[in-house]
Order: sequence, then structure tokens, then C-alpha cells
Amino acid sequence: MSVSSHQCKYNEVHVNKTEASCADFLSMFVKGWDLDRDSMAEGDIDMNTVCPYLKKIHKEVIGCCEGWTGDACDTPDCEGCDQGECVELEGPGVPASTPPYCRCFENYGGKRCDEDLREVNTADQYCFEDSSCEGAKTSPHVMARSACCSGGTGSWGSSVRSECTPCASTQGEVNDTVSVERDRVTCLTAGEDIYRTFDGASFLHHSTCSVGLLRAGTGLELYTSTSCLTAGDICNCRKDVKMNFMKNDEHYSLRLQENTVTVTGPDGTDVIPVTNEKSSIGNNIVFKREDESVFFWVLIEELSFRRDDSGLFMLTLKKTSPLVGNIQGVCGNFDGKPENDRASLDALFQGNMDEEEPVCDGLVL
Repeated sequence: MSVSSHQCKYNEVHVNKTEASCADFLSMFVKGWDLDRDSMAEGDIDMNTVCPYLKKIHKEVIGCCEGWTGDACDTPDCEGCDQGECVELEGPGVPASTPPYCRCFENYGGKRCDEDLREVNTADQYCFEDSSCEGAKTSPHVMARSACCSGGTGSWGSSVRSECTPCASTQGEVNDTVSVERDRVTCLTAGEDIYRTFDGASFLHHSTCSVGLLRAGTGLELYTSTSCLTAGDICNCRKDVKMNFMKNDEHYSLRLQENTVTVTGPDGTDVIPVTNEKSSIGNNIVFKREDESVFFWVLIEELSFRRDDSGLFMLTLKKTSPLVGNIQGVCGNFDGKPENDRASLDALFQGNMDEEEPVCDGLVL
């Protein structure tokens, strides 16, 4: 079956149903049929009666790729492109299955081009219905955080500024100053070159290979590498994540690429798909997908991170973590002094996620 233009292959599941003697279960099973237990009454099966059976048939079909509609699958659909134009991403090597993107008009930005760059600032940003600044906005206009979070739900932020504050974490604050008494701190990176340390220092650093966000004396290291579909568009980037860690005094590495986690250790390599169900690595690492984000929790170290499909990456460390006082990297040393992060280039360490990668250098404060 050939596929051209913006058409993709999909698997459809068709369910056939029939009835037969319950006593014929084994012969029906050999023929590919199974008991339709959802259609059966609860209790033991009476072999002297008729049972419902079903057979699932997987069929390969062709349909429009994600983001494309129309009879010929040639109409781009960005699902909301307020102040922009939904267009095809063109260039050498770009596959036809690549979704279109929203190319923003002047003075607008964001994944859906619905953020007015002339209005967004430190004090006034957008209010979202969900807690991750990803869903629908409660208003098309910017507002103060206190006004957005007065009900205690939703979130306040801007994808253009790569900032997001869940309203649930702001309850008890009486003004628009971020509370310094929270029990955790967050380092973030977005797009190709935007970084903010645990202590709040912001800087730009562009690299074509991996950047070390955190290194602890326990042997835990965390890197990211970034590739963007369009230069300068922070909402259409992909971040791969690599984490080195110790387990039972042995070295392990974990790599998150799109929807796959690869774990390599002394006994070999395991590949684990990322799904909406929680998966675990040993008794210390848990991960799952929620909507357009993948979440990781490293329990003993009291560390977690979130990687969005748009390329936003947030690394969170609890103040009670055993790593506090023994960390370095692009995320800083978390000593409460942002001037340290700006002044010391030693806080920047870069390494290779793969042996063949070049050594990275260059930092713009």
C-alpha cells in the first residue's frame, strides 16, 4: 500500500461478533474468536448454553496525516491559528507527514499565534483553564496573576516567555511577588537557547549538541539536546533527555526520545514505551505521559522533570532533596544567589549524549 502527499498509514480495528456453544470455546479460540465477556452475564459459564464471541481484525488504512484535512489531504489545519497563517513546513528532508505550523503575524507569538507580544510582560500575562498553560485561555487579554488565580484553579503564564505558574501553587500569597517560601524550585529551558536557573538567573546559550543541566556528587547527571523545526520558533522544538544514575553501585543511563525510554545498564538495554499509564524503573524512577507532556519522578533524590512536545523542559528540585548543596551545571548550584549563576561560567558544563557528538562551547549572558 503506497502513501503519497500528506497521507499516512493507520491501523483500524474492526470487531466481528457471533454466537456459538459455550462448550466450543477451545475450537473457537483456535479460529481466532474470544469470549465477549462484556456482553455476558456475571457468574460462571454454563457450558450447555450459547455464548457471545468476538474477533478483532486489524486493517491497514490510509488517511490524512496529523494536521491535514480535505479530500486530497492538502489543506493544513493547525487547530486554531488566531493571528497567523497555518502553513506547511518546507525544506530539504522534511517528510510529508510533518504537521503544519502556525506562522505568526507581526507582533504575535505562541504555538497558536494568540499571544500579543506588545501586551505580555513580567506583570501581565495570560490566564489558562488548565494548570500547565497549555489549554484554552480564560480571556484573550493579559491580566495580573492575582486576578487570574483568584479562584485557585488554572495557571498564569506565557508560552512566548516560557513561563507558567499553576494557580494552585500561589494560594496564600497576597500580591504578585513569587513566594520564596515554596518547597521546591524549578530550572527551565525552552527553544534553542533560553535557560533559567534554579535561583532565577536567565541567559541565552545556543548549542548544537547536548547541554548538562545538572550534575550531582551522587553520580546523577542530566543532559538535554535540542532540535527545532524552525529557527527562532520556541514552540516547535524537540528535546531529547539523557540521565545517568547509579543503582546498586552500578552505572545506568536513561534516554527519553519522543515517546520511548531506553535504559542501558550492566545487564543490557531495555526499551520502554511512554504511555498514559505509569511505568517504573526499579523502585526509584516513575514516568508517564499526560496530554502533550511527559513527566518523570526520581523519588529518592526528590527530583522531577517535565518535557513538553513543544520543546519546553522544566526540572524541579525539592528543597529537602539530598542533592541540595552538591549540584552544578547549567541549572546552577541552588544557593539562593542568582548572581553566582551569572558570574561563574564554571556553572556551565557540557557533555556528549553520544560518543560521536562534538564538544560544545559558547555562552551568551
